[in-house]
Amino acid sequence: MTLSYGRWAMLRKVEINCEKCFNNLKANSHKWGIGDHEWERAITRDYYLPVFDCGNPLPTNLISEEALSAWFNREHDKIVTDHCFSPQFMGRFVMDNADIYLTDYEKFRSLFIVALTTIQVTDKQNTLLRSLTKNRNGIFKIKKATHKKYNHLGINLYRKEDNQSWDKSIPTGNILSEIIYVPQELIEYEKQYLVS
Repeated sequence: MTLSYGRWAMLRKVEINCEKCFNNLKANSHKWGIGDHEWERAITRDYYLPVFDCGNPLPTNLISEEALSAWFNREHDKIVTDHCFSPQFMGRFVMDNADIYLTDYEKFRSLFIVALTTIQVTDKQNTLLRSLTKNRNGIFKIKKATHKKYNHLGINLYRKEDNQSWDKSIPTGNILSEIIYVPQELIEYEKQYLVS
């Protein structure tokens, strides 16, 4: 199968940003865990930014019911892309497991690809989803586990097939671990940050 230039350029962007991210985190790993939340924030931003710089190379073809309604009503300006795995939190996960993810580039790359997972939601829903994760002065809190946050907010999802229009989408539910791949090690890691 031959890739179009656009697809090739997008995939190349992913590979470049992934390798750059790996190198940056590895180079600064000696500053992780020293008790300085400014360093921790700066390092996790080194994960967050490359994920966002990749754009939306691997869409899930998932859209919220409300975003689907906005699409039908031609209110496309209300639809945004949600990185459902909170890239800055994933950076924290990588750094706390540096012996695994910063010693094996292929493991790191696999997780980086997961971090690129996106879902189309409304701008309002995106704000609500972001509010479920807090990082204030080095104190990190998660109000709802990643695989349950759409369910918690009552955001129902629809999926379409590749090369189909959204009007062909079908309902899929709202528990992410039943719809897309959610790493079990991430689910376990999140538990230490969950607050009620």
